Parts: sequence; C-alpha cells; structure tokens
Amino acid sequence: AEVEQRHARRPTSRHLAPQGPAMLMADYNPKGGSAVADRRFFARGGELLFLMLNRSRVREQLDELVRARLLSDDNQWCQLVMRLMPPSGGSRDISVAVGYLPLISHPRYDLIAQDWLALLSLPHLPADYLLEPLVRLSALGIVLYLSERASETIGRNVPPMPVDMISAGNSALRKLSIEHYHQHRQLTRDAISHLITAVTRTLEWKKALVSDNPKPAAREVLVEHFLCRKLLKQGQDPSQQVNAVLQQAIKNHNTHLGLVGGQYSQEIGLAIARKGAGRWYTLSDSLLEALVLANVREPLEYTEFLKLLHKRYQLVVGPATAESVFRDLPAPREQFKTNQERLEERLRVLGLLRRLSDDC
Repeated sequence: AEVEQRHARRPTSRHLAPQGPAMLMADYNPKGGSAVADRRFFARGGELLFLMLNRSRVREQLDELVRARLLSDDNQWCQLVMRLMPPSGGSRDISVAVGYLPLISHPRYDLIAQDWLALLSLPHLPADYLLEPLVRLSALGIVLYLSERASETIGRNVPPMPVDMISAGNSALRKLSIEHYHQHRQLTRDAISHLITAVTRTLEWKKALVSDNPKPAAREVLVEHFLCRKLLKQGQDPSQQVNAVLQQAIKNHNTHLGLVGGQYSQEIGLAIARKGAGRWYTLSDSLLEALVLANVREPLEYTEFLKLLHKRYQLVVGPATAESVFRDLPAPREQFKTNQERLEERLRVLGLLRRLSDDC
C-alpha cells in the first residue's frame, strides 16, 4: 500500500493489490475507533467487478486460476502482510454488503472474464506482472459496460471509440475522437434522465394524474420507483416532483458516476487530455501490451488484430474498420491510414509486431 502524507485521501482508501488472502481489505472509515464500511464502488474492493466475474460463463475456470495465481497464501507479499498484522483478536472484521448488479447476465461480463482467463492462463507471466494488465483491462471493461448499459437503456447503438494515434495537429480524426469521448460521457446522464422521465409514461402515473388527489398519488408512484420520499415536498405538482427527482439524480451523477468513465479512461491509458484541446481516445504502451497479452496466442495478421480490437472493445483505428462502422467516413481516409501506421510502429517498437514483407 502506498500512503501519501500530503494527499487528502484517507489511508484506508489507498489501493492495496490483493496477492493473497491476507491482503484483501475493504475500504472503511477509521474515525472514532470503529471500522465502518461507508463506501461501495468499483475501484476499492471491486465488489461489482466481483459480481460480474461470478456471473460470467467461465466462472468455474476463473475460480481455480484466481486462487492459484492471485490468492495463494504462500506468496511472499502475503506472508509479509501476515507478519505485519496484529496478534489474533486485534484485527477488525468489517461486514461489507457486496453490492447490487441488476442483470443476471450480460455479454460484457463474459468479455471481462475472458480477458481475466486469458491473462491468468499465461504460466510464464509472473504474478507481480499480472496485476497491471488485469487492472487496465478490467477498467476498460467497466467503461464499456457503463456505455453499453446506458445505450441499452436509452435504445441507442453504442458509439464506437475512434482512437487517435497521430501525435501532432488538430486533425479531423482527433476532433472525431473528442466528440465520441463526450458522447460516452453523456450516455449515463441521458440514461438516468430516460429512466426517471419514463415513469411519466406508465399506466400507474396516468392513473395518479386523474385521481381525486393527484399530488399525493403521483408522490407515491415516484417513491415506489425511486425511494425518494425526502426529496418530495408536500403540495408540489406532479411535474415539479419529477423535476425534483431528476435534478437530484443528475447532481449525484455529476459528482459520482459521471466521473468514472473519464477517470478510468485516463488512468489506464485509454484517453489523454491536453489543456485547451480537450480529451480524446488513444492507446498507451501499457494498455497496448495488455490488449496483446489478452488476445493474441499465436502469430496474428495486423489487420485481423485491428478487427478484433473493434469487435471486443469498440476501438476504431484504421480505415477498414472505420468504413465498416461509419456510413460515411467522418475524417479523411488518409488520416485513418496514418493512424493505423502509427499504431503499427508503436507495436513494433514494443517488440509486439514484426513486419515480414510489404504485403504483411
């Protein structure tokens, strides 16, 4: 665990990489001498990621690999932590609710789990090195899950992620990537608005409006759907009640869920920000390595790898993929071609690609 003295974040919220049973710890509030688990989210304990992996089709295979590769108590770091722990009886047991994940199954659960399975199945990859690609691909999967669930809720197609690997210039491709980045950021906000306003189209809401007392009747409908009794004031019109719920939900979104996609994207090397230019999608060297480790088991032709990146992760790099995704190319074909060549060069420098001839 790394604790920064000048950081405002409490020490119990710092990241602790689990490399054994003794290193699993929930985020908790240490104030007052008690251990209260007051937060539940993706980043710290991974509760929702845990549920996703358990609902995937490869959970039995994953169970064996996770125990063997990540949670073995003979790991040197786990043994070190066991020596640092207080004597028996001095530790605190924290009761943690695992969390809520509404869907029993989802294609993204399986894709995240397949990445885990692929990485954990590499016998010559040391356990210490496993954590970084696991973190990057897990966060990428969560970013995609949020976009996919929001799109499903609204009834739209999931926007692709145009990747800009061209380092200089305010190109049309970069503008396209910035535009799609903002589309993804807006999706969850639109999904929340859609869910709340959808109540006004239900039969029970319509019955409430024509009842003898429409204001309390409408209030009860909203409370039943959203558990929002404290938000609604007596005497509010039904439309005012809906607006009150919507405004509070958007306020919560802007300070919590609305920040997840952007924060995760930048932390894992999926997005980059430049002052005055905005934020757009790109691929860092570490994320590229993780994508190759999880998806390539034998020599694979480069254009096939690009197709795979789009199929599994919505990433658009070259002209062929762009033409299959967009009805009309939103940026010059030459820029997509240069983009593809830049990514090829990055892979070559990393030792992940070898050009055999001009045709391959």
